[in-house]
Amino acid sequence: MLKPGGTLILECTNGHHFLDRLNQLRNHVAWLFHPPKYKMNILSATAIRKTAEEYGFNPAAEFRYGLPLPGTGRFYSADGAYTSTRSLFGDIDHNRNRWLATQHIFPFVRG
Repeated sequence: MLKPGGTLILECTNGHHFLDRLNQLRNHVAWLFHPPKYKMNILSATAIRKTAEEYGFNPAAEFRYGLPLPGTGRFYSADGAYTSTRSLFGDIDHNRNRWLATQHIFPFVRG
């Protein structure tokens, strides 16, 4: 529960983005050998934003970024992954290459 003027921050993966669909395909192949313990909810970032707005939250901004491709984590340290992500996607004030981004961060303000 938030008081009026409070901030809600949501982070999600855009399950309808073309890069995430590739990741889903890889997951389905992996699940043939190791079934998942829970079912994934595949939602679009737009659907999540609209749902928050329906509950009285107004979007204050949006930041999009992407995670390193699956399997490449062994080549990066955590600092290296952060540095490359910031280099490619910028920051909240200068968000670049949004079309490549599968991750979304939404700060909402309660009306």
